[in-house]
Amino acid sequence: MSFNDLLNILNKELNGISGDQISKDIRNLFPVVLVDEFQDTDQQQYNIFKKIYMNQSKHIIFLIGDPKQSIYSFRGANIFTYLQASSEIKKCYTLKNNWRSSSTMVNSVNKLFSNRTNPFLFKNIIFRPIFYTIKKINYHLIINDKIKSGITFWYIDKEISINLYKKKIAHQCAYKICKLIVLGQKNKAFLYKNGKNKKITISDITILVRNRYESDILQKEFIKFNLPSIYLSKFDNIFETQEAKELFLLLKSILEPNKKKRIVNFLASKLFNINLSYFDNDKKKYFIKKIIYKFTKYNYIWKRKGILNMLETIFLKDFFLLQKNNSDYIKKKISNILYLGELIQKSCFNIKNNKIIVKWLLKQITYPNKDLLNKQNKLHNDINKIKIMTIHKAKGLQFPIVWLPFISSNTLDSINNNGIIFHNRKNFEINIDFKKKDENVKAFLEESLSENLRLLYVALTRSIFHCSIGISNIKFNSLKEQNLYLSYNTSLNFLIKNKNNTSNINLKKILNNLKNKDISIKNLKKKKIIKMNKIYKEEIKNKYLLKFKNQNFNYKNKILLSYSQIKKQQDTYLNNLNNNYKYKFLNFNKKNIKKSQFNFPIGKNIGIIIHSILEKLNFTKPIINNLIKKELMKKNINSSWNILLIKWLNNILQTPLGKNKIILSKISNENKKTEFEFFLSIKNFFSSEKFNNIINKYDFISNKLPKLNFQKIKGFLTGIIDLIFLWDKKYYIIDYKTNWLGYSNKYYQKKYLKKDICLNRYDVQYQIYTLALHKYLNYRIVNYNYENNFGGIIFLYIRGIHKKIKGGIWEIKPSYKLINELNKLFY
Repeated sequence: MSFNDLLNILNKELNGISGDQISKDIRNLFPVVLVDEFQDTDQQQYNIFKKIYMNQSKHIIFLIGDPKQSIYSFRGANIFTYLQASSEIKKCYTLKNNWRSSSTMVNSVNKLFSNRTNPFLFKNIIFRPIFYTIKKINYHLIINDKIKSGITFWYIDKEISINLYKKKIAHQCAYKICKLIVLGQKNKAFLYKNGKNKKITISDITILVRNRYESDILQKEFIKFNLPSIYLSKFDNIFETQEAKELFLLLKSILEPNKKKRIVNFLASKLFNINLSYFDNDKKKYFIKKIIYKFTKYNYIWKRKGILNMLETIFLKDFFLLQKNNSDYIKKKISNILYLGELIQKSCFNIKNNKIIVKWLLKQITYPNKDLLNKQNKLHNDINKIKIMTIHKAKGLQFPIVWLPFISSNTLDSINNNGIIFHNRKNFEINIDFKKKDENVKAFLEESLSENLRLLYVALTRSIFHCSIGISNIKFNSLKEQNLYLSYNTSLNFLIKNKNNTSNINLKKILNNLKNKDISIKNLKKKKIIKMNKIYKEEIKNKYLLKFKNQNFNYKNKILLSYSQIKKQQDTYLNNLNNNYKYKFLNFNKKNIKKSQFNFPIGKNIGIIIHSILEKLNFTKPIINNLIKKELMKKNINSSWNILLIKWLNNILQTPLGKNKIILSKISNENKKTEFEFFLSIKNFFSSEKFNNIINKYDFISNKLPKLNFQKIKGFLTGIIDLIFLWDKKYYIIDYKTNWLGYSNKYYQKKYLKKDICLNRYDVQYQIYTLALHKYLNYRIVNYNYENNFGGIIFLYIRGIHKKIKGGIWEIKPSYKLINELNKLFY
């Protein structure tokens, strides 16, 4: 059942026998309703809201919209629905301020749309000059120490065909953008914001078009100037491309680099140009070994540094598989794959298992997720390329500098051989005329012109600082039939000309009438373009222009690191610290041995079981037997252990912990948080040397241990805290340890716990965990104070917990100086 089906059913039921009761139920559930972007609704949607909320004194509906921005008629939105609603609602309010654009940009739009009495053709769509805000008075585009106008018309001073017009304007657009970037590099072009200069970059520029065809014309010109660009089509989904499938096969091969057949099959894809001679009997074995070695290396990079770093190594550094194929086709594929890599890295930020990431990618390919298009759009803003997008897609967005190169070629809808659809101007009803009477054809064309005017308005108001527009006398030979009914072929012609002025002969004079400090007119001449092209070549020789090579992708590689990963890098020390500390475990599965917490099975799975149970427990209520059995069965542990485990866990919950005699069974669910995941942002690289200097100075355990050794960190340090809880107005951390230290309680006394903490470098763990909670509490608690609000951290060695015999509890509160210094380091 589709969304439209739901609307149809609701509308039908509201107008049926039970309609009044349904309306009442909806009003009771939603007494106040706010409908945003109301100009994009259709008649049926308005009828539904009208039926439920209109003339209801105790309920209210807010309709927020701008008729000047109604541009979605192709998907059912109806400007006449908005006009009908505005005529039926008594209280209407208009926003007066533009919070987006600079003073010059606002003034130029006001000037342009005030040139005619009814700039949107219909009298019901009123244009009121808007005001800029005080904050935007000193927002300017400055080039060579001069404030540029809000709008610049680039005018071709002769009548030309539409194809030639687009070619010339596209070239001018590419050149001017190139020139702007060059001046930006020389600090001669910048965006001025209330006393601060921001150097212009290529990502500040957006070009708005109507379709992919217009984008292709522009991109061909950009190639000549070495300008990178990306077309953001509303319907593009990167996961539906061939590159997404090829990336899936690549990642799967890297996950299991020893599977030779899979690798050989993968190398046959179009992505790689493998010389077939490598598969001869003499060379094949050596070649496959070499690839396995490379794939193993890539697997390692993926685990340590993330998927994007790995892909950059493969495609931008090694070139091993590409065989130095530098064709535009391959470059485009590599660009798409790197973009996919960044999107995957951002979407799978919290996923640490690379197999799950590959499954996630397969899911996106098989069942495309439209929500991910929003993430793609956000990601595009970070990419150092000129953005080209449709006007429809740009609605609601804003850009520093906008180009509308082809807006003056956007003609009216054509009159076809079928019937025409138009609206009655009095009652706003839709009509169809198959006979095509003159007055009805005129009404149809007027509606098309009005929508084009609204498209122009939306396009112009996307700009913050400046908008450049291409314009010319264009021959529209195919529109002779339309000229019989309407004098204006395009929205721009209608807007800049006064009433009854339909001639294109004096277009230059008409444009000059608009000229002031906020609107400038620039003439395009063939000689001038050739001269500019020479200047551009000289600047390339002088290396002033940015070089956008294939190797220069501006992707962010966000590294995720955890305490366990830091610990792994200390393996050499941990293995040699104390060989005598390696206990030889008994066979706990032997029969006739009395079950106890000391001979309870050991291993990673046991740790997972205990953590899972403690995470799910309500400490204040009795432990449920079925919960324990389920968790044991999940990991194939004999369920006969359940009785011992219940007794054991009850013991843990009842035992007073630490110097403050904390009893877990007295902590309600409201006062605790389990599995608290954190991400500590690291803005600047810091080394193990800096970290060592701090912990060795302020921590008595760290001071006695060898220095840590790890790679420079930047990105995020992540982890999961087992339990955070509130006790006596202070917050505490508990980390459950299932480590087996010995066969009796004596092995869980303080000196043995300290030995285990040193062996596993748990000092780093409690330092990081304390810092994470400290930052969190500082953000959440008013007048937060470390000494007053933070109680400490407890390592609970649960095998050693016993009511009568003290053991299994290690408690510490790192000094404020330590946490404060770490906080500075992580900032």
